[in-house]
Amino acid sequence: MEFIKARELLLSQPLKCWVCMCVLNIHVLHITRPFSGHSRCRACSAEGNVMRKNMERTYHTIVESPHLYDIQYFAYRFDDVDNSKSYIDLHLKKGDEVCELRFWEPRDLEIEKGFPYATGGMYIEDVSKHGLESLNVYVGDFEASNGSITFWAKSVEKTN
Repeated sequence: MEFIKARELLLSQPLKCWVCMCVLNIHVLHITRPFSGHSRCRACSAEGNVMRKNMERTYHTIVESPHLYDIQYFAYRFDDVDNSKSYIDLHLKKGDEVCELRFWEPRDLEIEKGFPYATGGMYIEDVSKHGLESLNVYVGDFEASNGSITFWAKSVEKTN
């Protein structure tokens, strides 16, 4: 009985791919651990299986070890007429060094309660080889603490 309740609870929640975080269509679901919530979309299951076996990421070279920086500034400019003009400005600070980044065409922004203080697991991933249309950069958090910020973007550049 408990098993059925857990399965019903899991299936009543919107499921996300644990690799690329897209919302899963139940018809393309691949459960990697039965009823644990760890699911992969068809693209992440088929494409890049060799790379994903060890969960290796291709980190973007724009800034080395962003998890060592603090967020000094964050702004989201949204253009509802032309999304190509939308961007996120993210300034990261480590000691006296400030790295100013601009992420073009951001999507699926999620900011957890506690932001910006508990963002010690931030990473910037180059997902250009995943074949996702207009999505080449993913900003995520590898720590399970509150305060993370995650989003997708078409590109990223330094502005300083």
